[in-house]
Amino acid sequence: ERLPLELVNDLFQNSRIEQAKNNYTHWNGFRVFSGDGTYIQMQDSQSIREKYEVKHKGIASEGYPQGLLEVILERGTGQVYSYKVSNRHTSELSLFYDMLDDLPPKSLLLLDDLYHCFEIISKAKRFGIEIVVPAKSERNYELIEKLTEGDEIIKIKTPKNRFKWLEKNEKAGNILVRRIQCKSPEGDDYILFTTILGKTIKKDDFQLLYLTRWDIEIGIREIKTVMDINVLRSKTPEMALKELSISLSTYNLIRRLIYTSI
Repeated sequence: ERLPLELVNDLFQNSRIEQAKNNYTHWNGFRVFSGDGTYIQMQDSQSIREKYEVKHKGIASEGYPQGLLEVILERGTGQVYSYKVSNRHTSELSLFYDMLDDLPPKSLLLLDDLYHCFEIISKAKRFGIEIVVPAKSERNYELIEKLTEGDEIIKIKTPKNRFKWLEKNEKAGNILVRRIQCKSPEGDDYILFTTILGKTIKKDDFQLLYLTRWDIEIGIREIKTVMDINVLRSKTPEMALKELSISLSTYNLIRRLIYTSI
């Protein structure tokens, strides 16, 4: 308990590999990351319940408290580059929006459909971060240029209905993105959007890149299982954060050993 939380956070920051010399970590000059969220179970103490209690329609659940863990993993090294924790009733988008501050310029994020929103794309562009994300539902757009069949540069506009927590942070405007028609390994059609407009990168390259986003699904499961953090054992919110940070730092140090060995 006497261990400062700041020291634990410093440990995590210093557990990361910076500028990995690993071809799989990089793609066309970009450093590739994936982002996603998961839930972790916590102890049923009074202080934990006050912060992480699960509610249904505003009514407290009888189950154990749970936290929302949002992570960004680096492709190639497998390390946890960034993470944030909140309660289950926090929007994944709001948590992830803040995490964009942690990424260096020339980063490339592979995300799932949940993160396909104007505000995330807008902030990423401001920070020099590129995104590849699918869209299950079509959005209104203006065609700017047709590159090849199923590969277009389009203009997307600020949606009329915006997230209230972002209206002040992201100004209304237009963004150019690339709209790519793809086919899944199972034969299903889907659309990929990317903020990378460079015409030298072919549409098939984006589809092959996006297939590697599945790494984060395996990575999160591995972290929770190997580091045994499906259930945190600490009984106060601060101790739970320390427990989680130490576990993720340890995981990164193991990843560092693996990276060094190759």
